[in-house]
Amino acid sequence: MERDQIIQSSVIADMSEGVMAVRFDGMIELANDAALGIFEKEEKGFVGSSFVRAFFDGEENDEFIQCVLDAVYEKGTRRESYVPYRTTQGVKQLRVVSSCLHERGEMIGVVLVISDITELTEMRDAVRAMERIQELNRKLELRNRVLQETFGRYLSDDVVKEILDSPSGWKLGGQRQTLTVMMSDLRGFTALSERMSAQDLIAMVNHYFGEMYEEIERQHGTLIEFLGDGMLIVFGTRLRAPGHGHRDQYR
Repeated sequence: MERDQIIQSSVIADMSEGVMAVRFDGMIELANDAALGIFEKEEKGFVGSSFVRAFFDGEENDEFIQCVLDAVYEKGTRRESYVPYRTTQGVKQLRVVSSCLHERGEMIGVVLVISDITELTEMRDAVRAMERIQELNRKLELRNRVLQETFGRYLSDDVVKEILDSPSGWKLGGQRQTLTVMMSDLRGFTALSERMSAQDLIAMVNHYFGEMYEEIERQHGTLIEFLGDGMLIVFGTRLRAPGHGHRDQYR
């Protein structure tokens, strides 16, 4: 064997990538240790045998077989393929790069450089999954912020939180529940309003509503609507506390 051939054979044998040469007549000319490891083959009975006999033993690796046949049929064309390959240990993801095999200046077959990129593929998929999760979380946060800002104008923080935490509980049709309804009213408001200026009357009513609303919040009530100088409040919708209709705080 010439010196250059010895060096070439030594380099190929030590490569971490798998190297396999297939002649145009279908015979496997060469396979280094890395290739044998990827394909789970023994050198004896593999090198020197036909590609058909070595690989056509099932349909699970059709994609790999087809990419090799394409490289053989398309003589002189460099190809790069990414294909799965099933072994006894599971499915590997392979990168297969093919180029021409020459002998004395004549093209006699193809050389395949095979890289096992299973780990890289799994890492890439994990990164993609994490990116997808992060994107979903961003969308969820945006959705909740929009709902918070929208409903927060009309509902208390507790009600908005319950909607966000348990949206199924707010489906159409509602549910049966025992509530306490309270109506408040300012005694003598009509007569009082006739003696006060509009500005003072509005300031007084706003102060009253503000104080009432803070107390309603502390008691976990829900303000339904303003009724002129009165208010309609419901208790028992936000907290499922028993006996809410008999609490002294409401009186």
